[in-house]
Amino acid sequence: MKSLLTSLCCALFSLQVLAQSYVTDTFTLTDNSRQRSIPVKLYRPATLTGLHPVIIFSHGLGGSREAAGYLGEALATHRYVCFFIQHHGSDETVWKGKSLTQAGAALKNSLKEPANFTNRAADIPFIVQALQQLQQQDAVLKGHLDLESIGMAGHSYGARSTMIAAGELLGGRIDQYTVPQIKAGLVLSPNTPEKVNGNLKDYYANIRIPLFHMTGTKDDYPLDRTGNFDPAQRQLPYQHISSSPQYLLVLNEATHATFGGGSRPRFGAANTRHLSAITTGAIAFFDAYLKNDKQQLQWLQQQYKSSLQKGDVFACKNATAAL
Repeated sequence: MKSLLTSLCCALFSLQVLAQSYVTDTFTLTDNSRQRSIPVKLYRPATLTGLHPVIIFSHGLGGSREAAGYLGEALATHRYVCFFIQHHGSDETVWKGKSLTQAGAALKNSLKEPANFTNRAADIPFIVQALQQLQQQDAVLKGHLDLESIGMAGHSYGARSTMIAAGELLGGRIDQYTVPQIKAGLVLSPNTPEKVNGNLKDYYANIRIPLFHMTGTKDDYPLDRTGNFDPAQRQLPYQHISSSPQYLLVLNEATHATFGGGSRPRFGAANTRHLSAITTGAIAFFDAYLKNDKQQLQWLQQQYKSSLQKGDVFACKNATAAL
């Protein structure tokens, strides 16, 4: 009995320490040039000392700044300051209050509206610019944002937003929304452009930063009702990018909802094993490329795979050859 009580006390203490290691806040930033408001959820270390790398997170279609909270908590616990932003026009306001059929139609219509895509893309350089003001003037963040070490992450539509910011060419030709301040990207449930003319590699030729692609064997397309979507196609961006270091994780049995931190069984609830693999890999990746941690880089490339389970796949390659 004493041993059981001791174990319970240790577990409760660990949870308390974790909860005390980060704090959250919510606020809204306004881009006056576009008359556009951007809700933000901030995850940061409870105590700020010196400079901290910054992560910008972009949610998927129909999501919000509350998406992937597990990732924000893990990164903040490891001394990152994270800005989880919300994109009006492709967020939860599109479907909330509607029936399932109406919600699906509204989400599809949102994808067809070009302004929603371009606004998403334009939100990222605005946030980067806003970081400079927060670094200079914010009562809490002033002097604590390392603006030379900015990373980005995104899920699904947000993964596409991340790849656009990383240098993906619109239509395989147009470089309009690349954000050079972003040094590394985490793309959860990535996908290719809807229509590809010519060679897919041409769309990715300008990507010069490392990307970590994460998907699952059941990472489907929620709006597809035909059953024709093959989750393996989410690996195509990894396979066709050759201009910078790339990493790939395919989690066995992980669904599309897994990577957004899904908690609704109907859409594929996330489990702790999957979330642990995601956060462990993400932290090592960002430590390697935003903190210049050579030990984490070596661990990611050589030992991370051993922390996974049977059926999971991990691969990595540099700009010219597989590692």
